[in-house]
Amino acid sequence: MRYAHSKKRKKRNFSPKREASGTHFSSVSGSAFRGVLFSLLCLIILSLLSSVFCLYHNDPASITFPIGLSLMYLSSAIGGILSARRFTADKGSALFSGTLCGFFIFVIIGIFSVIMTLGGIGGNKIRLPIVLLLRSLCIISAFLGAYIVSGKEKTRYKRKK
Repeated sequence: MRYAHSKKRKKRNFSPKREASGTHFSSVSGSAFRGVLFSLLCLIILSLLSSVFCLYHNDPASITFPIGLSLMYLSSAIGGILSARRFTADKGSALFSGTLCGFFIFVIIGIFSVIMTLGGIGGNKIRLPIVLLLRSLCIISAFLGAYIVSGKEKTRYKRKK
């Protein structure tokens, strides 16, 4: 056999661990920002779907606020899960990314709720500090979503011999 020579395999270049520079924080904040965008998209879609449910209820004003809060907590948990998925090996970075995602969601929704409350658009009679306290629970929800994902490392299955 004339062409039976073996090919040379390429050697893998393993990258060294990241140094203590700003690159790690930028990747964590970028992941948190991606989680916020996906979370807000989920919140909009779930709100549109739940509005159909609220319209067919006998008293839609009584269930609008609890459903809105539960959807906000659910979407922030989804955002925390998505932002922490990148850092499954590093639990601290995953939890920080999920918490940062929850904080961004709190700030965005908090700004909108302050604008709506001060403008008189919001129909609920709840005071502003209580509303902000209820909105701040989305930070805990995103942290719990990140905690769910952070403990799971990807395992590789070995071939049976």
